[in-house]
Amino acid sequence: KMIVLVLLTVAPMVDALNPSTSVHRRWTKSISTGFQQRVEADSSFPMKSATELVLAAGTQLTAEWNRRGTAALVPELDFVVAGVLTAMCGKYYTMWRVAPTASNKKVTEEGDTAGKQQAL
Repeated sequence: KMIVLVLLTVAPMVDALNPSTSVHRRWTKSISTGFQQRVEADSSFPMKSATELVLAAGTQLTAEWNRRGTAALVPELDFVVAGVLTAMCGKYYTMWRVAPTASNKKVTEEGDTAGKQQAL
């Protein structure tokens, strides 16, 4: 039983060290591919992303300041930072999900072309 327990414990570690099948590597590649597809569909995506992040951080920081007041902002800085980072992540995720990608754009264009051909 001890050998099985050791194998079950070590197997995921060995898999994580293998860069070809690493979850981290696949996750990073997926994000990189998604970002490239979004930039291909909309060349201003990086600027829009930066703008959204700045607005989310500024809005949340203002909300934290109004909620806590100037005197409590610094002593509760850990909560303020957590709130700002959470707002930024949530805002970016929602923007990421609805942003057009190059693959979606191609499908839409193909659908438009097929509709035009049927009309002829």
